[in-house]
Parts: sequence; C-alpha cells; structure tokens
Amino acid sequence: MSNHSTAALEPVLTIHKRLNELNSVISFCRDELKIYQRRLEEVVSKNTGKDILAQVEHFQNQFILQGEQLDVLEHKVNLRRNELEKLGKDPAIGALRVPEGGLEDELKATEQNHTETRKQFYRFLANVY
Repeated sequence: MSNHSTAALEPVLTIHKRLNELNSVISFCRDELKIYQRRLEEVVSKNTGKDILAQVEHFQNQFILQGEQLDVLEHKVNLRRNELEKLGKDPAIGALRVPEGGLEDELKATEQNHTETRKQFYRFLANVY
C-alpha cells in the first residue's frame, strides 16, 4: 500500500485490542437495532394509520441499511483479524504499520448515522405514544 510510509507503527496486541473494541461496538449497535425492531412491531400492533405505517416502513428501511453496514464492517474486522493471525505466527513480527483512519473512521461514521437515526426514532415514538 502507498500509505505504509506515513502509517503509524503499532504493536500487534494493540491492534487485536482495537479490533475487539470494534466488534463490541458492532455488537452493541446490532442489539439496539433488535430492540428498535421490537418497538416498531409494538407500534404496528397498536396503530394502523397510513401516516404511522409509512414512518414505520421508513425506520424499518433505516434499520435494515444499518444492519447491512454493520455486516460489512464486521466482515472487514474479521479480514483484518485473519491477516493478523497469519502474521502472528511469525515471532519476528511484534508491530505493524497501520494506516490512519480505516476501520475506525468507518465505524465512527456508522455510529453517527446510528445515533442520528436513534434520535429520530425516539422522537417518532414520543409522538406515537
């Protein structure tokens, strides 16, 4: 990669720890999406108005898209972990160059989108109940 010359050198154990942290955030977001989906089911069971159902559909679509984003991120984290495991078998490798941003930036953008959707969803729920 061309970024290797500007990439920071990080211990392999630190990289593993960061990947575990990324997986934890992904798992947390998935759990929240499950909760939101159950709340939508409650709304649908109590409301049949077209305007409410249209908003429910909007949020269902948002939750599906966010779930797909989380799937992609999780896949990238797993690929990175697999790369590290292959390298980890070489005792001479104690640190690697890690490009700036990368997975952390992607996750941050996904979290921001998730947070904004959460706020909108809670406003919607407050208006429905």
